[in-house]
Amino acid sequence: MSIPERIKEIIETERVSIRQFERTIGVKQGNLSKTIKENREVKGSILTRIITVYPHIDPTWLLTGKRQMRLPVNEFEFNDLYDHIHEMAMELSRKLGRLQPELSFLKESNAMLRKGNAFLRKEVLLRSKKK
Repeated sequence: MSIPERIKEIIETERVSIRQFERTIGVKQGNLSKTIKENREVKGSILTRIITVYPHIDPTWLLTGKRQMRLPVNEFEFNDLYDHIHEMAMELSRKLGRLQPELSFLKESNAMLRKGNAFLRKEVLLRSKKK
């Protein structure tokens, strides 16, 4: 099961519409709905919001599908658990932020390589026509 499928399961379990869920986690209307329908990659910021707004959802389950969707919670553990989940969400957000420059660099490198590849193809084609 993919992350978008697990988010859909959360929505069904919470008995809310996708529109209500998007509003609750502060995502633009239709954004998450499209991601779920097309089974696309979910942004880290959205995952962080889900974990923050729904602290009873196990972050490990959300990211990997391992363990149970709901964390076992009793009234006394809730505050500690919420703090722990919030710390995990913030750490995930920081890690994603650190990876962003590398991702941008890789995208730029990929674009440059594609242009170079197109140029080389043209050169090979021109030289083969000259022969």
